[in-house]
Formats: sequence, C-alpha cells, structure tokens
Amino acid sequence: MSIEQKLKQEYKSASESLHLPSSLETHMTAIIAEQGANWREGKPMILKRKFTARKWIYAALIAAVLSGFGYATQKLLFQSDHGFIQTEVWTDSGFKLAPSLKTDIRRTLADVKNQLQEGQYAAVYMAALEKSEYSAFRQHPLLSVSKPRTVEQLEQWSEKIASAGIISAVPDQLNGAFTFESGKSEPAFGGIVSLEGLEMLGELRQESKDQGKAYTWRTQPKETNPPVDIYTSTYKSADGNRLFVQYDHILEKVKIKAISPDTIVHDRIQKDGIEADYVENNDYLFSDTGLYKEWSWMSKSSSSVMIRVITDSPNISKEQLIQAAQAVE
Repeated sequence: MSIEQKLKQEYKSASESLHLPSSLETHMTAIIAEQGANWREGKPMILKRKFTARKWIYAALIAAVLSGFGYATQKLLFQSDHGFIQTEVWTDSGFKLAPSLKTDIRRTLADVKNQLQEGQYAAVYMAALEKSEYSAFRQHPLLSVSKPRTVEQLEQWSEKIASAGIISAVPDQLNGAFTFESGKSEPAFGGIVSLEGLEMLGELRQESKDQGKAYTWRTQPKETNPPVDIYTSTYKSADGNRLFVQYDHILEKVKIKAISPDTIVHDRIQKDGIEADYVENNDYLFSDTGLYKEWSWMSKSSSSVMIRVITDSPNISKEQLIQAAQAVE
C-alpha cells in the first residue's frame, strides 16, 4: 500500500468534519471542508468534492509557515474564519527541535538546494526526525526544498499577478527603503512535499538505513492542480533586510490546523475595517535567522485572496510590517 493510500485511510474521517477530532494526537491537521470551489473566468463555482491527499498538503504548508510542521495539539492560540479559508493555530510546549538538529536541517536543505537546477523541487528525508521524542516529527520525516524560477522585472511580475486574477498592484518600493528584487510562484518560506514525494518515503528511508546516511533526497515534480496558488514578491533594503509580500489565491475551500511552539506571539488588529493577524515566531525552522514575522489579512478586493507581509529580519519591527502592509493594500 502506498503512502498516499495509507494517509487517505488514516485521515478519511478527519476530512468529513470541520471540527476538532476526538484524539488530536493521531490526526493530520488538515481538515478539509466537503464543499470546494472551482474557478472559471474568475468566478467561483461551488460543488461537492471528494477528499484527496493533496488538500492537506497545502494545510501542512501553512502550518510550516508558523512552525515547520503541521499537527493539531492542545492549546488554542487563535482561530480565524474568512469563508474560503479557516485557520486554527495551537501551541505545545513540547513542540521543539534541538538547536543542533535545526542547524543540521538548515544545512541539509541548503546543500540539496545547491544541487538543484532552476525550477527543480526535492523531497528530503531526515533520519533524525524519526528519532525525535515528539510524535509529529516522527510521523513527518520528509521536507521540501526548491530552487525556484524567479522574475526580476517588476512589470513582467505585475502582469503575472494580474493574470492570476489577483487585483493588487505590485509596488516597486515598500516603506521607502525596500526595493522590489524578484517574484516567484511559491511561498516565501517552506515548501510542499508532493504526492509523488510522499510515495518516495520508503525508498528514501531504506537508502538512508542501507548507506548510513543522515539524509537522502530525490527530485519531485511540482504539485499540480493545487488548492491554492501562491505568489511571493521579495523586497530588499540596502543593508540586506528583506520583506516578502505573499498572495495566497485560494481555489478550494480549506480549513487549516497548525501547531507551533508556545513561544509564538499573536496579535489581532483592524486594518481598514478588515481583521488582520500578526504572528511572530522566534523558533522558526525555515529561515536562516530562525525568525518569522507576518501580518496577514483577506484582500479587500477578493474574498479568495489572502495577503501576507513577511520578514525574517530581527531589524524589522512589527510597526514597520504594518507600514508595509498599508502600502500593499
């Protein structure tokens, strides 16, 4: 039985409900609504959809934005309901990796990325994750890394954003000090392990065991027909600090459940009459600084677009992110 089939069986019951499962430790976080949406010519068409493993992949991706992995657990930090996307973020004091292991993971992902060609994606198996004391890490020993194709011309990137149905101008500068550097069709941080990547788990695990390797990897195809299309603009200041503007174009109704360390900070404000969430995580796996700060809100011009203004820089304050968010929309 393939890993995809096993996951479908294990989480089938979770896909049929929008409520927390009775046993939080044994269910995948992504609990997908039975109703989904197809988009044709920019208009939603609601229809009944069957559960597919690819739906929870996006949820795991968003969980990665907050923590690096995605499994529901014990203490609710915050929740939001924006129609097409619903989010619950939970915390757990035991949800952590040893500093040395985080360093190894970052080094491993960087090493694999250096071996990729532009536009390639890879699934990476980390043997140390299966030895972790925390069950979530043992159950998800695969990570994703890519070397994305980037668009460095602002006009060309703006046209791509517009052609995706996202009604939002791409500014050439943010906060007067951050200049547009490039755009890419993937998230600012983290990545997606495709279904083909998941099916490589047994092979990668066996290779690691047979050859005594701490990690093994294979290239994987980019996930096709995802429930969410993601576009990220990168801005950089003269002193090297970075801001990211990420657009999540939601094509199917999804519900996300994510877990983070209990050190995560959350705040909520009204931004021009729209609810905006702030998240700060100083124990983040996928940035070199170990820091992740984000303001997120639903676009005023579209109920299917979530906008995230992100930084991994310790030199950029919460207030500066708000200023950048005001410039975006």
